[in-house]
Amino acid sequence: MPKFGTINSSSGDIQTVFEKNIYIEVPSGAEDITWFYTTNAITVTSVHDAIKGTTLVGFGIYHGTTANASGGSLHNVFAADRTADDVTGEVQTLGGDITIPAVSYVRLITSSITGNPTSLFVTMAYTED
Repeated sequence: MPKFGTINSSSGDIQTVFEKNIYIEVPSGAEDITWFYTTNAITVTSVHDAIKGTTLVGFGIYHGTTANASGGSLHNVFAADRTADDVTGEVQTLGGDITIPAVSYVRLITSSITGNPTSLFVTMAYTED
């Protein structure tokens, strides 16, 4: 599992920050990708994204206890879907359900598209609880 640094948690402990990356070539705005499965509870600390092409891509990072969870069983780490609109990359604001329970599937779901994107790249940083 890639790790890229440490942070001080609210308790003063040092925690390792891990990251997961996903690259989508020619996103359609209708992707529903099971990104990974976690056996440990994790807390999302940041989400970075970048796109290629003149476009906007709306997306959310969701988690649930099954790979095909839907409705109230599917939780977004953002308060609402976010829009990737910067070719140099940007940090997205969290605010949803950032604590992902153990034994959960994490999915990236695109919800909208404007223009003709050639790629979407997303990095999620997290700590293990």
